[in-house]
Amino acid sequence: MVFDEACQLPCWWGIRPGESSLEATLSHLHSLSFQVFDSAASMQGEDDFLVFLEFQAEADVIRSIEVGGDYATGTVEETARRDAFARGWQDYSVKAMIANYGLPSRIALYAPFQADPGGPRFRLYLFYETLGFVAQYRGDAEQVNGARYRACLDLVNMSTVELFLYQPGAVDSIVEYILPSSALSFLGEPELVYDLVDWEHATGTSLESLATSLTSSSEPVCVEFSN
Repeated sequence: MVFDEACQLPCWWGIRPGESSLEATLSHLHSLSFQVFDSAASMQGEDDFLVFLEFQAEADVIRSIEVGGDYATGTVEETARRDAFARGWQDYSVKAMIANYGLPSRIALYAPFQADPGGPRFRLYLFYETLGFVAQYRGDAEQVNGARYRACLDLVNMSTVELFLYQPGAVDSIVEYILPSSALSFLGEPELVYDLVDWEHATGTSLESLATSLTSSSEPVCVEFSN
């Protein structure tokens, strides 16, 4: 999966929301050895990390694409799979996304459940609303104390990357579409919940400082945040 200047997000491998035919796309993916379904396709890549595509279409025109990549954790092969995942998705890491597309319009960061299997997990969302895509990441978090956590933003510390690609302006509120308040109700009252997950509120730092940290350091960037 290589960053392609001629097919920048929300285009994916030549598939363009609002333009590409679903039937032709599925046929092409089948020729690439993807397992194809009515409106989805998947491939088990090297070292068993999964690439999954799901399409929303109207009259055979693809309107949005959900792209997912993950790998099986908790296995004896986990290290090899993790490394393959990090290599395969390196062009869609947080650092690469900000380098290629600039600062997102919004970042959300939170730890949903302290009792997640294997320990607390974090979720990070980069919203590029004017460009037409959202990048989602999930990984392990360290609970510092109470509702305060620490997370490292490199792919080695993540197990899932998901992209939601759509025509800019086709969704009224992409934040509420991706993160409905009902899904965040455990964090607080509906009218407050989106502020609670905003990067600035959660970390006490700015988006600009994150970009500076990512570009100035060759080491993984880690942050502390509160729910």
